[in-house]
Amino acid sequence: MRTNHRSATNVALGGLFLALALALPLFFHLFGLGSVFLPMLLPVITAGFLIEWQTAVSVGFLAPLLSAFLTGMPPIVPPIAFMMMVELALLGLMPALLYRKLRMNLYVTLVVTLIVNRGMVFLLRFILAQFFHIPGLVYSLAVITAGFPGIAIQLIVVPIVVRSIEQRYRTRPRAQSHS
Repeated sequence: MRTNHRSATNVALGGLFLALALALPLFFHLFGLGSVFLPMLLPVITAGFLIEWQTAVSVGFLAPLLSAFLTGMPPIVPPIAFMMMVELALLGLMPALLYRKLRMNLYVTLVVTLIVNRGMVFLLRFILAQFFHIPGLVYSLAVITAGFPGIAIQLIVVPIVVRSIEQRYRTRPRAQSHS
């Protein structure tokens, strides 16, 4: 019974993080700040810290695709949505493996995850630039630097959210049975 409860909780949290990954960008895109504050990344990376890796990867993989079909952002052409599917799947996987499986420190995991993520973004955008005959280095660096405010927010918000949820739900005292 305990495994079924854990699985149901994992799926429910996955659904919550997916919904947040779809809703947060809507707000930021109203002000043209989606590529600056990276709002889709926040729920995905948080999911990686808190739920099973398979579910976190699914959230990261599905969020850009569903958002593209529902809102047109990120765009399918050029294939930003497809690149983000790879990027965000990795973003969900890394903290799940480093923090949850290997028991690395939360802050170290977050920094390593963000560095690898930005490296993946750089590589994917550099490849994309070649297809459109634009300077790959300039385009890739522009995308990376535009997202620095979002990275700063993630460095502040993710540890607070993860620690708060862990304290609330993983160390909550068990209810005593009155037999």
